[in-house]
Amino acid sequence: MAGVRPIEFDADAALDAAMNTFWRHGYSGTNLPTLLKETGVARQSLYNTFGDKRQLFLKAVRLYSERQLAAHARKLGGDNPKDALEKFVNGWRHRRRRTAGRGCLVCLTMGEFSDQDPEVSRLVAEHTGKFTALLSERLRSAGAGRRADALASGLVAMSFGIATLCRQPGTQPMIDDATDQALAMVRGAA
Repeated sequence: MAGVRPIEFDADAALDAAMNTFWRHGYSGTNLPTLLKETGVARQSLYNTFGDKRQLFLKAVRLYSERQLAAHARKLGGDNPKDALEKFVNGWRHRRRRTAGRGCLVCLTMGEFSDQDPEVSRLVAEHTGKFTALLSERLRSAGAGRRADALASGLVAMSFGIATLCRQPGTQPMIDDATDQALAMVRGAA
């Protein structure tokens, strides 16, 4: 089409940069000048490619969720489900360092406004449901039987709590205690 300039940036890299910006600052704490700076994309190009700030945010949360669920599935894979579950849960004690104190974008989103926006609420519920189902399947494989769903729900709640604690300095002892309790749940599952 004549007169339309082609996109001159990597849309995937820009979305990744936006995701990290929202993850650091939340939706409300991220303004347009910050997004433009972090993504390296001009205002009109950002709007043309992603829509408004809310649409970019929703895409960023979806990307984060897809990546996290894929990483969880990899970590929980393997031939020995109980060992995989223990290793996965034990990894929670390193989350603050691993995420540079950011915790979890889904948890941040949930706390910020998921009950005020039906589309955000659906995204959070979808992520939570998939995470719970993944843990439930592995717990069932580890011998938890009928308790697998309830244990998975408890582990997801603990994981989300730990992810929220990661955003607050000085919470590592509490994170370690919660991780120990989650490990006890996993070990008692079989």
